[in-house]
Amino acid sequence: DVLKVVDEPIVSTSLNITGQPDLKNIKNIEDYFKETKPDVVIDAGILPKKRPSRLEDLRDMKNIKVYRK
Repeated sequence: DVLKVVDEPIVSTSLNITGQPDLKNIKNIEDYFKETKPDVVIDAGILPKKRPSRLEDLRDMKNIKVYRK
């Protein structure tokens, strides 16, 4: 839905699907993404549990849109 709204590529700091547990180990990527797969993934090792990242549209600094808090 976000891609439809912004109509631009998105760079993300995380690999998770809304409502699903976080992907903590890149070795499980094929099982985690069954339909749509990410284009590029950087393996940073097994990650500790953290809060989800905030997603904002900063293209217009006078009208910042928050898509995920």
